[in-house]
Amino acid sequence: MMAITNTADAQTAISYTYDSTGNRIGRAISVSHIKERETTDAEDIEKDLTSKIKVTADSGTSSVKVEIIDYREIDHCIISVFASSGMSIAELDAIGEITDIDLRHQPDGVYILKIVLNGRTDTWKILCR
Repeated sequence: MMAITNTADAQTAISYTYDSTGNRIGRAISVSHIKERETTDAEDIEKDLTSKIKVTADSGTSSVKVEIIDYREIDHCIISVFASSGMSIAELDAIGEITDIDLRHQPDGVYILKIVLNGRTDTWKILCR
């Protein structure tokens, strides 16, 4: 089973703890929702980006489909997938309206899908079971 959560409307903070020799010994991920307020031009752009991206999951094949609505050849889109440990799983250049990402060889867990479209970022949380 796979679940996807959009974190575009939240602030995500990742903090790390290190021992005296520099080894990472802890990681904390904090997601806090932004209080509603009057929208600014930057927020309108972010909402526009969120409405332009559609992410769907196929739990039968453990794949994720990223659809960029009204994709143009001049658009530059990079799609990255990260494990909860922060390790990069995949990085793809989207060259069309639909990009499929195969996660069937990855273990069950939480993954972060980062989509950068023309310099603007949208982040999704993917839960693979």
